[in-house]
This record gives sequence, C-alpha cells and structure tokens, in this order.
Amino acid sequence: MIQRIQSLFLLFAVIASILTFFFPLASFWAEEGSYRFFITGLQPLFTDLSPFRINAIPLIIITVLTGLTALIVIFLYKKRTMQLRILRFGIMFNIVLILLILFFYVPAIEKLTSVDADYTSGIGIYFPLICLVFLFLANRWINKDEKLIRSADRLR
Repeated sequence: MIQRIQSLFLLFAVIASILTFFFPLASFWAEEGSYRFFITGLQPLFTDLSPFRINAIPLIIITVLTGLTALIVIFLYKKRTMQLRILRFGIMFNIVLILLILFFYVPAIEKLTSVDADYTSGIGIYFPLICLVFLFLANRWINKDEKLIRSADRLR
C-alpha cells in the first residue's frame, strides 16, 4: 500500500533533498567579493569574481544517496523490515551530510574567504534538516506498522 502516511513522509524527504540543490546553504558577504555556498559548490555572486574551487562531490553524492534511499523505501512497502534497514542508512547519510556542511565545508570556506557564514540569506540549509525530520517520522510510522502486524500475528 503506497498510500500510507510514511510514504508521504518519504516523498517529502525526497522533495526536500531535491530542493537542496536549488537553494544556497550559506552566503559569505565581503567587500572584496560575495559568495554563495550551494550543495554543488561555491559560486560568486558577481561574475567578475574568481570562484574558489572546493570539492563538493561528496556533498552531491550523499544528497543523492539520501534522496534515493527514501525513494527506494517508498516502493518496498511489502517488506517493512527491509524498509527499516534501508531507512536507517538514509538517516545516517543525512546526518553525515549535515555534519559535513556545518563542521567541514562552512569552516573551510570561512577560512578561504576570511568571512563568517550568513545562514539567514538562504533557506537551503534547512532542507537537509527537514529531510531528516521526515525520515525520522517515516521510520516511526513504519515501526508502528510492524508492531501492529506482529500483534495481529500473535492473536491468530
């Protein structure tokens, strides 16, 4: 049954991971140049600035893995234990993504640009957090379904 509440949560998690690609995670405002940090890399706000090169491939891969695991779990509705296992990997990928952004990439960019990050100008930083919340909610509801099925099996 694809029309379960956890399927909606998983679909919202997929949408949130896709939206992460389109919105900036942080901005770096300086007099000599302003930059925006997307999941795909650091982009200058003005075209006459030379962009700093950072390796954002791990962020892209982890974001795609998070979205794919949520999408795969939607279609494994007949195998709830398999859903739970794969969903745990999706949650782990998302936590690693958030930790990489906040504790590795943003401090490295702050060091490169000599400017503190501004998270208020972009809403992209919230999408990995929203995705994580939806993954946890889906996990909770899949667990509830599994407990309900097990209790019904006991009664037979």
